[in-house]
Amino acid sequence: MAEYWNKEFDIMSWDQLHIYWLESFKNLVEHVKASSPFYSKHLEDISSKNIKSFQSITKVPFMTKHEIRDAQMKGTREFPLGTIQTAKTRDIVQVISSSGTTGRPVYYGITERDLESWRDSLANFTFTAGIRREDVVLHIVAYRFLQEASLISKA
Repeated sequence: MAEYWNKEFDIMSWDQLHIYWLESFKNLVEHVKASSPFYSKHLEDISSKNIKSFQSITKVPFMTKHEIRDAQMKGTREFPLGTIQTAKTRDIVQVISSSGTTGRPVYYGITERDLESWRDSLANFTFTAGIRREDVVLHIVAYRFLQEASLISKA
């Protein structure tokens, strides 16, 4: 049985992990500012050069669901998910949404790279929990959704 899921990260010191995640965050800030009119304006006062610690991340402004919804209403042919979209439309392989319980649903464009990252994160999580290929795992969704599915199947 393997000892590590991803040895490079699993044996990294906390100091190295902090450096890695701060650099990743700085790259993310620059990417979204360069890729999205919404983020370009929303983060105009934020420079990745000033992000030197986790404390400095607290200066990054929050987004509200209202802002996200407004940005999504400004969709175009190039950016169907609105000015908040950062991925090129041709790279989006799946669109998911919030439930919309507090208003209009919020949509998210998912790329193949996002899906791979999610798969790896889930695999890492289950590996860390001691779950292996020969184990059986039941992933249950919210009870409310199960009730609705039952009603639909009886209709």
